[in-house]
Amino acid sequence: MKNNKNRFRDIQIKFCVTEEEKYVIKEKMKQVNIDNMGLYLRKMALTGKCVNYNFTPIFKELKEMNYHLSMMDNNVNQIAKRVNTTGSVYDEDMNYIREKIHEMQEYCKELMRNCLPSKYGE
Repeated sequence: MKNNKNRFRDIQIKFCVTEEEKYVIKEKMKQVNIDNMGLYLRKMALTGKCVNYNFTPIFKELKEMNYHLSMMDNNVNQIAKRVNTTGSVYDEDMNYIREKIHEMQEYCKELMRNCLPSKYGE
């Protein structure tokens, strides 16, 4: 047996099932698109549910949001470099950062409203 000392989950739990029970478990795993039995069984034991999130409809928006976050990150790094070099912060830089963060927050809220209408809808 492998040394589990350095693993986050280092305690193993075993149990037996019938062939029919194994088939039912595998079918339920397919329904939630999980192919790792340990993950599925742990999730079911701890929370009693497995949820399959399908991000395909919003993939384009998530990709766009990631692009804008990367651009913000680059701009913040440039501003930080200038601050470290000059020792001063410009109001226009801080306003720019606040504006971009606010834009991303609004974009995220809109994305959540579109994806999770039961929680964030109006």
